Amino acid sequence: MVALCWQDEVLVAVRAGNPGKGLLDLPGGFVDPGESLEGALVRELQEELELDVGAQPFTYLGSFPNIYPYDGITYHTCDTFFAIRLSEKPVIQPADDVAACQWQKISDIPMSRFAFESTRSAMARLQQSPLQA
Repeated sequence: MVALCWQDEVLVAVRAGNPGKGLLDLPGGFVDPGESLEGALVRELQEELELDVGAQPFTYLGSFPNIYPYDGITYHTCDTFFAIRLSEKPVIQPADDVAACQWQKISDIPMSRFAFESTRSAMARLQQSPLQA
């Protein structure tokens, strides 16, 4: 998962499907076999937002346990979060499993609207991060 940061805002996605349909999330997804975390991040941003982050540097925010119920199975995952500080605010085109996207002030995001506890933990860390400055 990645927090795309521009000035004092972060891009949040609205989930198009379950689990958490209609709730907030950060762009990202599962890592494919043989893929690095960074490679998955670049691929997922392209798939979900049609955004090419190229050689933008990533900042590691941390990893948090998560429970992901899907298709009658409860998966226990470890979600990894990165942040990217953007120099320009990109035009975003939601695609794949993202219903919509919105830029929100990092300090004003309603944490209870996030689909997963792991994302709430990552966002709390982002709020205290120097990236917000």
